[in-house]
This record gives sequence, C-alpha cells and structure tokens, in this order.
Amino acid sequence: MRFTQSKVLMMASAVIVIGLVVAACGGGGATPTPRIIEREVVATPTAGPTATARVVERTVVVERTVVVERTVQVVATATAGPTPTARIIERTVVATPTAGPPPTPAPKLAGITTNLKGFRWLGGQGPANWRQPPKRGGTLVFAFPIPSGGTDPILNRSFTVSTAVSTAYNKLFTCLKAPLQEAGDPGNCIPVGDLLAEWAVSGDGMEWTLKLQPDAVWHNIPSDARGFTSELSGLYGRSVTADDVIHTFNYWQGNLTKPDGDPQGSPSSLGFSSNLESFEAVDEKTIRVRTKAPDPFFPSTYAAFNARVVPPEVFNLDGDYTQRTVGSGAFMLTEFDRLVEWKSIANPDYFKVGADGERLPYMDVHNVKVISDTLARSGMITGVVDLSLGVGISGPASAVNFTRQCPTCQVIEYFLPANTSRILQFKVKPTDNFPNPAFADRRARLAVAKAIDYQGMIDNLFEGAAVMTPVEMPWGLLWDSLPTLRQMGNDLPDDENPFVYDPEVAKRLWAESGHSPGEKMKIIYHEYNSQHTTYTVALADSISKALDIDVEAEKVSGIPVLYTATGFTDPNNIQNYEHFVTITRGTGANNAEVPRSMQSFDEENMSAYDNPRIDEIALEWIQNPTLERERELARALYTEVINDLHRMPAVTEANYEAMSGRVRNMYQQLRGGRCCHQGAELLEIIWLDD
Repeated sequence: MRFTQSKVLMMASAVIVIGLVVAACGGGGATPTPRIIEREVVATPTAGPTATARVVERTVVVERTVVVERTVQVVATATAGPTPTARIIERTVVATPTAGPPPTPAPKLAGITTNLKGFRWLGGQGPANWRQPPKRGGTLVFAFPIPSGGTDPILNRSFTVSTAVSTAYNKLFTCLKAPLQEAGDPGNCIPVGDLLAEWAVSGDGMEWTLKLQPDAVWHNIPSDARGFTSELSGLYGRSVTADDVIHTFNYWQGNLTKPDGDPQGSPSSLGFSSNLESFEAVDEKTIRVRTKAPDPFFPSTYAAFNARVVPPEVFNLDGDYTQRTVGSGAFMLTEFDRLVEWKSIANPDYFKVGADGERLPYMDVHNVKVISDTLARSGMITGVVDLSLGVGISGPASAVNFTRQCPTCQVIEYFLPANTSRILQFKVKPTDNFPNPAFADRRARLAVAKAIDYQGMIDNLFEGAAVMTPVEMPWGLLWDSLPTLRQMGNDLPDDENPFVYDPEVAKRLWAESGHSPGEKMKIIYHEYNSQHTTYTVALADSISKALDIDVEAEKVSGIPVLYTATGFTDPNNIQNYEHFVTITRGTGANNAEVPRSMQSFDEENMSAYDNPRIDEIALEWIQNPTLERERELARALYTEVINDLHRMPAVTEANYEAMSGRVRNMYQQLRGGRCCHQGAELLEIIWLDD
C-alpha cells in the first residue's frame, strides 16, 4: 500500500491539555488586560518516518492567577522520508494591569507597649489604650501650679522653663519613648537620635561625627505669634545646619558675646559640655566633635533634658532666648504669659512621622494653665483638664477615692528606682552669708539622721506604700531586693547607723558636736506639691522631738529663692543657706552621671563633696565599665556617701499620676526628663481619643 502526503490514510489524533494554575497573594485593583505573546519554533528534519507535531502553549495571567496550557496534535504522514517541518507555536498571555485603587494597608498602632515596667494602673486600661491607630487633632490642657521661670533653657535649667519650651526645642539625642517599646522601661534611657540621623565614634572614643536629620527646619512661626519679627525672616523655615549646632555648643559653654558687646549670660548646670574640646562643621549637615576625654556615654550625656539646640539668629538679635522662641520641635510656642498660661501649636513642618505616615505631632494644641492642684483636680473631674503636676493624691486610699470621683480618669502608680525628691541636704560649706556651717561636724549630721523616724513616716504618712532608696542611685546597683533601713546604713552597728532611729544616741551625738537643746533651726523647701509640705513638716517634727530642738519647715516664696540658696542656677554660689534644705535631683540619663556630679570640681556638686576617693570612682565610672564593675563602683561610692553623710534621702513613696480618660501614650519618663516639663517632648506622640 502506497502512502502519499496529500492524502491521510490513517490519522491518529491526540490532544493533550496541561493546565497549571498558580495563585498569588493579593487582592484589590481593576481586572488586568491580557497581552498575548506568540513564538514559532521550526524543528530540524531527521531521517525516518515520523508525524507532524503541532504544539500550542498558552500562559495566561489574570488577576494574579497564572494559567499555562499546552496543546499537542500529532498527525501521521503518508510515506516514509525526511521528517517534515514541525511547527511549535507558543502563545503567552501576560496580564497588563489597568488603573485601579491600591490595596489599603493595615493601620499602624500609635503605641506597641504590652508592659510598662514599674507602673500599675489603678484606673483606666493602661497600655491597651495605646495599641490603637492614632487619632489626630484636639487640645491637651496641662495644669501647672507654678509660674514659668522664662523661656531660655540654657540660662535657666528650672523645670518651670522646661514646661514652656521643651516641646519647641530638639536635642541631639533623646530617650526612646516607652510607648514605642514592646516592654516599656521608663526607668532606663535608651538614647536615640533626635536632631541626629546618624553618628559614629573614632577608635579612641574621643572624636564623634554627627549627621543631622536632612528634613529638620526651624519653625516658620505665624506672624501673630509671640516674638515674631520680620528681622528673622531668613530664619523662619530654614534648614537646621551644622553651624547652628556649633553656635549651640558655644552657648552651652558660655563663649559668646551679646550684640551689645557684653558677655553672654552664665549657662545653668551644663557641666557636661566642658568635655567638648573642639567642634567644627564638616559640611552643612555634619559636625565633628573632639572631647577632652573619652565619653562612652556621649549619646545619653547629650540626651540630657536641658541640652537643647538653638538658632544663632535669635541670639544675634536679643543676646539670649528670653524674648522669643524659634525651635525645630513638634510644637511652636505662640502665646506666653508666665503667670497665667502659655500655648503651643503643632509645627506643620516637623520632620518626624507618626504611625499613620503623617507628620507628628498628633495633637493640634498644647495649652498650659497656671492653676493650683485643687483647681486642677476639679478641672480633671469636670473634664476641662487633661493632665496635672498633681491632683492631691498622696497614697493608695486617696488614689482610690479620686477614681471614684472621676471614674473616666486614668490613674497610674509607680515607685522611683532612686530617691530624687525632698533630699535633706546639710550645710557643710562656708559661704559669705553663713561662714560657720551648722553641720561641719559629722557627729551633728549623724545626730540629725538618727533623729528621723523613717519607719514612722512610712507607716503613718504613706499608709505603708513607700520604700527607702539611695539618693539618685538606682537601688538595683547595690542590692538584689529593696533594702531595709539597716541595709541603707551599710549594715553598720546600730549606734553608728544613720538609718536606725534612736533619739538617745542622737542627743548624745548632738551634744558631742557642740550643739545644745533648744536651738532653733530651719529647713527651707519649695512646695512642688502638697505632699512635699506634709513630708517636710513631719521631718522637722521628728528631728525637733528627738533632739529637743525647734526645727521649722519654711516654705520659700518661689522656686527661684530655692535655686539661689542651693546654687542650682549659680554653681559658684552653692549652699547659701543657714541649716538645711530639701532639694530635688534627677538620676540623669545614665548611672555615671551620679558620681560625675559628686566630683569635688563639678559644678553640679551642690552637696559640697570634697572626697578624693569619690573623684577616683567617678573617673573610672565615666569610662563605661562592665555591669559587674559598675556594681562594685556603686558599692564603693555608697560607702563614701555614708562616711561623708552630706545628705540624707527621703522616704520614696508611691507616685501617682492622673490624666483624663482621652489621653493616650502618656507616662512618666523617669530618666531623661519627665512629662510634661523636662521631658515635654513626649507630647509629640501623645494623642487624644475623643
């Protein structure tokens, strides 16, 4: 039988369809328009009978689904001979998307904290309230019982100044905010860049290269804002540069000359800047700093609450920063009456971005009103005040009572890791006004210490909700658990232990130091809140009864009086008082700041330590020792503190903060500055859930 190619005697037909479907993730968007690609392949003939093969492969992508199809048809030829040309046609259909709405991303949370270390919520839901997408807008009202000391944070480190301007000025570094940590730790300062985007240090630890945020600009304040002037038109809205930081360093160190030719005012307790040996602008956004000694704590050192960066144009006009406020921070200070109230509005050009992808801050206005704690309490209960320095909560019972009066309010309870308030400081240094220190003899200081009934105050004043901790130094560096009163005295024998209450031993020591019964003395103090007065009166009463003397608790007329007496604002004039004073001291951004401020030559040494061993400990501590070595140094330092006995800690009672039910992301940063004064930059992430 003869076969010809023109006639098919036998046909075998096979159709094979292969389908492959691959589904991709995704969703929204318009249906894509297919695009078809064809490819023809010609096979090379070979000897022998074969069949004609026709292959079609189709790949289709539609709505992110891939479909591949292959069709093969085999046809027998009539005669033997060379293999005919085999044609393979591939057709690929590729989806080309057309315009359509993009997928909607899941909203980010304003706070991610699941646990806030050391804090307990007595009212409100706690961090669960933070873990929501933020809302924008609104005015936060902060009640503050003390008039502001002004608006220059370099010349006056008072927390009353910080309350007015800490939202306006940035620092080089800041502490990572607790709501932005899964396990929020307000007792620790984790330094992060504020105005800085990057930084690096040389191998010897003495040269730091700092790069500024590229989008940071100075406020473009409204024309009706406090201090606005057309003379500063070149400043408003311009980029923050390296030259601005160089100017700031010089202002910190007191190197500048005012426009009238006089030297600038004296900086207030910016001793850390004395380690800056040289600084220069490398380019518009880069600064190179050389320190006199290695500073491994450089980032946390310059996260200090008063290390604010200021623009030179304002100084060149006014000679300081008391007349107008132009910063780079989240809020612009537009109204300021130091005795009544001040108001800051959101900076629309702020360089930081919130969880919603828009520029911070979330709130529109921050309004501070100078009103008493009593009025603040009423205002919070009636819903016209959101935050306050105090609302009269002094213990667990009064906290519970407040939550009953204000069931929508949030109340938190926490203990400070170190004693920072109502520290009893003895007069040990001669001054022009008081050349014969009442407590030059350590026996007189020990007599007063043993006349203080700490346990009685814990039980009677604070309902047992109080502890004893060292001055400024976190207790965890010294002990594995909260110390007893005997441990606070380094476990010395009872007669020598300053924390063991013993009126009889106290009277003997008082007499041995040359003092007599019936003497009249004063403890001067500033009333930060009503509890401060309650405690100081109880302290004076305990000393008076145990020593048979007359100690008066004298409240100063204003905080500047206290600052002048202690040397807080004038380090060259410390201990300018007659007998005792109660002071407030922060723990600093890192543990090394405590011994540093106790060095005999340090300008923050208001307790007048003059101890070579303390100087040695501080010198080693600031070199960033290991944690174990840090604990050893802490124990050595505490031994010297007890030996010198220049000051005595106060009872550290539970602290209470109250806020309205709508405030979110609010807490107290215990290191690096408290909200809403030294750490008022926290307000950039606070939002209101109206």
